[in-house]
Amino acid sequence: MRTRSTRVELVCRELADRILSGEYPVGSWLPAERKLSELMGVSRTVMREATRQLQSEGLIRIQHGKGISVVNEAHGSFEKTISRMVPDDVGRLQQLVEARMILEPEVAALAAERRTKVQLRKLKKIQSEFEAVESVKEGVEADLRFHTQLAEAADNHVIQIMLDACAQVSRTSRSLTLTNYPLATAVKHHQGILDAVEAGDGKLARRRMRRHIQHASSDLKTLIQEKEK
Repeated sequence: MRTRSTRVELVCRELADRILSGEYPVGSWLPAERKLSELMGVSRTVMREATRQLQSEGLIRIQHGKGISVVNEAHGSFEKTISRMVPDDVGRLQQLVEARMILEPEVAALAAERRTKVQLRKLKKIQSEFEAVESVKEGVEADLRFHTQLAEAADNHVIQIMLDACAQVSRTSRSLTLTNYPLATAVKHHQGILDAVEAGDGKLARRRMRRHIQHASSDLKTLIQEKEK
């Protein structure tokens, strides 16, 4: 006989599979709790516990009086953990750049090897938007979208969640560097990475991404040193 905790876990797994497969896409609403209970063949108590767990994992958001919406916030708990474990702003930004240096060159290489035509078109669209931004805020968002799309093209969900968390926390460093240094440099770097990804050249994509992050790291260190004077 299955325990309630086992039933909750099974429901969580099935709902998560339906969400990740696109049956319930991000932005959509799940059926009402009563209907979901009937579909899954479990009690409303089990369904309620399952939806609470999925909300804590960042896959859904329970909105009382409205229903349950599908979201993409799986990185949320990881993001909060980073901020809690490394509360010092400067130290956190420096460590995030180090983490990006380890992860993102390999992500770029995988993206060059695995990207689809659809993903390549998305990267090109984001790059065009990056070239046309008129404010630092727009630049930061376009920058984040480019790196996020690269992670999607790399086709590794674990890395994608990790980088999503890093991206949200590193908004400050991106804002600082794009405010104080020419945006054209970042645009040029992104174009070089995009060209390598389009060519399917993983080694070149890895090398160009490493150079891009080394440049950002150097800019950040200079800004921190100037602020500490």
